[in-house]
Amino acid sequence: IAKLVSDDIEAGDDFGISVAIDNNIVAVGARFDDDSGVSSGGAYLFDAFTGAQLVKLAPEDVRPGVQFGHSIAIDDGIVAVGAIMDYENGNNSGSVYLFDANTGVLLNKLLAADGSNGHTFGYSVAIDDHVVAVGARADDQNGNNSGSAYLFNAFTGAQVFKLLPGVGGAGDWFGSSIGIHRGLVAVGAERGSSVSTLPTAYIFEAT
Repeated sequence: IAKLVSDDIEAGDDFGISVAIDNNIVAVGARFDDDSGVSSGGAYLFDAFTGAQLVKLAPEDVRPGVQFGHSIAIDDGIVAVGAIMDYENGNNSGSVYLFDANTGVLLNKLLAADGSNGHTFGYSVAIDDHVVAVGARADDQNGNNSGSAYLFNAFTGAQVFKLLPGVGGAGDWFGSSIGIHRGLVAVGAERGSSVSTLPTAYIFEAT
């Protein structure tokens, strides 16, 4: 149907590191885009039918090195974009930005209530029915790099829940991947759990 290429693509941008689609809009992340400084990152919206670029997403406070666009999700007119190396909550603590998919206007910036250095909040992101699910695979609550996930209200930007596995432990990377659909949240732990070295996934009720 189409090959998507951003209007300002350059070598090393990592365009396509993340991708999502909803309602005939394709959202694409380019975490190493340099428009706001080295590896500041960028994200783009395209028309799925024509392949035309609609808008480039780049919030004013994106700074060098934050890797805005590492993760991306879109649903019902809202785009969520992860910036895993953002340092508003501490060095490499991470953040997620919410945009209006029709206008490109910034709606909210999400931060973990307990965010801290190195958590990489926003490593994974998903959105459904105005609930935003965010993975922070290097959170240390259950041990070094045990990981965690969060749910937010997409309208208000308020944190609703923090999700942790019942058997989580150090090195699990819980939050490496995440998905949400019809009230269920799935969270992947890339390195397993405290009782198994096999990669593991967990299901939670979003409510």
